[in-house]
Amino acid sequence: MKKYFIFALLLLFVLVVAAGCGSDVGTEASTDGDGLNFVLVSPLVGHPYWVAVEDGMIAANEELGVQTQYVGPVELNLNEQINFIETAIASQVDGIITMALDPEAFTPIIDRAVAAGIPVVLIDSDAPESERNFYAGTSNFQAGYEAGRAMAMSTGGVANIGVITGAIHAPNLIERIDGFRAAIEDYPDMVILAVEPADSDLLLGTQRAQTLLLTFPEIDAFFGVTAEAAQAAAIVAEEQDLVGNVTIVGFDDMEETLEFIRAGVIYATVVQRPFMMGFLGVELLYQFHAGTAPQDPIVDTGVTVVTLENVNDH
Repeated sequence: MKKYFIFALLLLFVLVVAAGCGSDVGTEASTDGDGLNFVLVSPLVGHPYWVAVEDGMIAANEELGVQTQYVGPVELNLNEQINFIETAIASQVDGIITMALDPEAFTPIIDRAVAAGIPVVLIDSDAPESERNFYAGTSNFQAGYEAGRAMAMSTGGVANIGVITGAIHAPNLIERIDGFRAAIEDYPDMVILAVEPADSDLLLGTQRAQTLLLTFPEIDAFFGVTAEAAQAAAIVAEEQDLVGNVTIVGFDDMEETLEFIRAGVIYATVVQRPFMMGFLGVELLYQFHAGTAPQDPIVDTGVTVVTLENVNDH
């Protein structure tokens, strides 16, 4: 009996440690505070955009006195991300923050968490048909619309456009492209010639840009739907001596993108607010438990269009 008792204690210890760790990839921040423990499941740990989200999470932890663990895969992998969410549910955390890489695929796991009494905040990409409690992030359609407006302004409403996106079926990116199309539909001389996926990979993005220029030599504009896509188009524009002849509009404010704007290679970038998303994700869960959460389940974090005129102020 003594042997079985010791074994049971060891098993209990392992389960407690596993629940606390969640993943080999991640960081833990702040203090126990109100004893609330949240998990932020990132789709891409280490990516600069998601580092900014993590920074917002850490700031919220420190301000609110809660604890949030940051976990997720280091490469885009829908199944791995869902596995991390399943672990969080099994650990009975007080709240989950994540993004719906594929809303349809993520809806069952989100609903399972909520049914287990765990509130869920989605950031960056929503799953509106799920039972999620809140969405805090960009209106991707409006963000794409702003990109289209910037493109129309910079080209005078005349452009042959190549579009480089991330994952071809990612709903948030599809919404951006839809918004972009809506912004240019009143300009009959603005034509999208092709849309190519690059899976948020810079090298693949440069290959896509090169292929587009070979296939459609008349291209004189690129819309980069992700941060890497705009940078990839800029790299190719420099390599092929097309700076000044190709207009590039992209997304996000990675330092490389801002440098391309300063150099006149990229015309504009639509900047989201990932730090705010990370902060709001934690804050909304905290407010949910405090009974002070907003009635509206959607919080639009907005965007800023950055060009040479305001890049230094930004």
